[in-house]
Order: sequence, then structure tokens, then C-alpha cells
Amino acid sequence: VVVGYATQKKVNLTGSVVSVSAKDIQDIPVANTTTLLQGRLPGLILTQNGAQAGNDNPEIRIRGIGTFGNNNPMVLIDGVEGSISQIAEIPSADIESISVLKDAASAAIYGVRAANGVVLVTTKKGEKNKPKIEYNMYYGIQTPAEMLEPVGAVERMTLFNEKSMRNLTNPQLTYSDEQIGAYLNGTLKSTDWYGAVIRNTAPQQQHNVSLSGGSEKMDYYINFGYTDQEGFFKSKALNYDRYNLRMNLNAEVAKNLKASVKMNGIIDNKERQYLSTWEVYKALWRASPNEKLYANDTPGYYQKMSTDQLNLLASTDPDVSGYNKNTNKIFQSSMELEYVVPFVKGLKVKGLFSYDTSIADNSIFQKEYNEYTYDEASETYSAYPKQSPTKLERYYGNSWSTLWQASVSYDNTFATDHHVSGLLLYEEGHSVGDNIRASREFSIPLPYLFAGNSTNQLGTSNADGLT
Repeated sequence: VVVGYATQKKVNLTGSVVSVSAKDIQDIPVANTTTLLQGRLPGLILTQNGAQAGNDNPEIRIRGIGTFGNNNPMVLIDGVEGSISQIAEIPSADIESISVLKDAASAAIYGVRAANGVVLVTTKKGEKNKPKIEYNMYYGIQTPAEMLEPVGAVERMTLFNEKSMRNLTNPQLTYSDEQIGAYLNGTLKSTDWYGAVIRNTAPQQQHNVSLSGGSEKMDYYINFGYTDQEGFFKSKALNYDRYNLRMNLNAEVAKNLKASVKMNGIIDNKERQYLSTWEVYKALWRASPNEKLYANDTPGYYQKMSTDQLNLLASTDPDVSGYNKNTNKIFQSSMELEYVVPFVKGLKVKGLFSYDTSIADNSIFQKEYNEYTYDEASETYSAYPKQSPTKLERYYGNSWSTLWQASVSYDNTFATDHHVSGLLLYEEGHSVGDNIRASREFSIPLPYLFAGNSTNQLGTSNADGLT
């Protein structure tokens, strides 16, 4: 079992540690690897606060509520500190094991950072055999677990009448029989906003191609992965895709000296409509079946709502109302040297250096569009601009971090039954970030900053370092 900076046999564990192996999770079809831990590790609680494609990372609690920082446990991936979102980005095909250190006895070596427990992720390495090529994939259909749909126009007006007639001081009908009758006889049609905006299924798929193998003195593991997940809007505004490339190489470069090199690259793309997804669902719950999709039922002429609500057909279509796109490019690497001291049995000296860097490139495009009302007498449409003016916000951020480790460990068994082990370790980490954010308003809807107006333009930047 992987524990703090080392491994132990289960029989020798004194702290509370649980783990899962590759065979337990590798065949489970999910886009977010973190969700694989749900129900598989005692004492680990996952809370799913959303299911939007690419933004469905759960909160993780070990033995209840955390007390430090953001309450999430400390995460280490191949000995280097990471985050819950980084676990989500690792294909399950890359994972050898996941261990969770649940109590102070087992997590204390990591100090205050481990106040909420520790999640240790170990990625795969090659086996000492002939080269092996593996391909695994899945294609699945997502369906909502529960979708509460509103009633139609007649039911809605009936419910409003029942409520208003129960008023003790001034009981009266909100809608007349003539108004309800117009929908019953087919003169007017009830609008199904859910049916117009939401689809009942959405596809997701994942592909992994790996090459592994090795000899007595070397082993290697290389994997390329692709993940694609769509959302439930008919406009296909919600979309998430990710590319992964991992290489793990281990070799005995000299007598008693082993070297390990690990590299991982990720390109992560998230897209959605300009309006936040939670705002879309909030508007759906309030959408009136008495309102039309289009003025005069003419496609392209989005009906202006009688309230302050936006027309959901327009606001969920990125080509009409704009979009929010987030791209992350991540590179993670580590190099490790381990020397077995020949004249002292069980004594090892180890050094590790890690370098990680990430680039965030985000665009938020607020696009002006029109909603309409129709005058039957004059047979004319009146336009009402929405989200004015057209505006583009661009964000570019770059961050990098380094980690140094130097350790001396001793592990030996005397006279069959007397086991002695110890660890002396020094660790030092640095991280630096730099970003710039800019926005401009537009007279013409071109999503490029150079084409914007000179008035009301904004540019800010920030740089920080942490040691």
C-alpha cells in the first residue's frame, strides 16, 4: 500500500489507510476519474454539486467535514502535490492504485497540509515482458437521473386560478374561461420550453491506446487518451474534450542506481453558452408555457418575453448570444534517482525533481442579439436588443512550479521478525503565476480584441509567487 513517501505491507500498517487498484476501476466508463472513488473506499465521501460537462468535480471529504483550507484533502500524484481537478484529468487507464490516508497517524508526515487527509495516486509503469499494445474505449449515452418539467399552459392557468380564488380578502380568477379555452380548442398552443431547449440523452466517449513493456533493467509505459463529453442542451453548447499523453520510464542506469522519468501532457477544452448553465435551468423553471418561442412563430425572430427573462432558445445558442470557452494546457514532469547503498543493507538515498507548468486561455464573448414582438394589425416586428453592447473578455494565465526532494531511508528485517524502518527527508517547493485580462466593446460582432472599440476598453494583469 502506498503511504507517506513510501510503501508498506498491509499487515504492517498501524494507521488508517484504504486503497483501490487498477483492476477495480479501469473498466468503469466515466469522463471524470474522481467519481470512480464513490462508494469504493470506506470513510471517503464524495458530494456532487453539478454535472455540467467538464465542470463536475465532486467535493471530497474524509471521515466527514474538513477543517483546513477548502476542506478538500491533500492530493499527491506520483509523489508530487496536485489537486482534485488533476485526478479528474487522469484517464482511469493510467492509474495503478489510489490510496487514502484517513487519520493523523498515517498522514502526519505531510504536516498541516494533510489536516483533511491525503489522497495518493500512483500511475502505471511497464512490466518486464515483450512490448504490449492495448486499446480500450467506451461510448455511452448519458441520461438525466431526474428532470422536473413544468406543467403546460392550461394546467398552469388552472393552478394560478386555484391560488387566487383562495385569497381570503379578494378571491378572483387570474385567467378567464376564454383565456383557458383558447388553449383547449387549439387557437393557441402551449410552449414546451424543456422540449425546445433540453434533449433527453447526450453522448460521451473515451479512447486510450497504450504501449508498455520492458526488460530486466528497464520498463516503459506510454498512453494516449482522448475524452469527449456533450451536455444536454439541444444547441450542443455544452461540450468538453480532453487529450492526454503520459510517459513513465524506469531504468537501472548503473549498478545500484535506478532512474525514473515521468511526463504527462494535457489539453483540456470546455465550452458553453455565454449565460451560466445554472442560470439557464433557473430560467427554465420560471419559463411560462404561455410565451412563444418565436414572434409570430417565425424562426429566427426570438419572442421577447413579457417579463425580464431572456428567450432561452437564443441564450443557449452560442452563435446567437455568445459563448464561454476555457482551454488549459498542462505539462507535468518529474525525474527521480535512487541509489541503494551497497555496504549497508536496506539503506537507500533518493532525489526527486519535478517541474509542472500550465497555461490557461479563456474567452468570454457576450454577443448582442435581438428579441422581437409582432403586431398583427400592422404585420410588423419590433426589435429589442439584448446583451448590448457586444463585448469580448480574454484571459491568459501562465503558472509553473518546481519541487525538490532529497531523502535517506532505511528498511531492514533482523532475525526474521524484527523490522526496522526510518526516513529522513527534505522537501522544497516553489510556484509562480502571471496573468493578463483584457476586454473591449464592439460595434461589429467579431470575437477578436483588435477589432473592438477604443472606448471602455480594460486591461489588467497580476503576478504572484509563493515559496
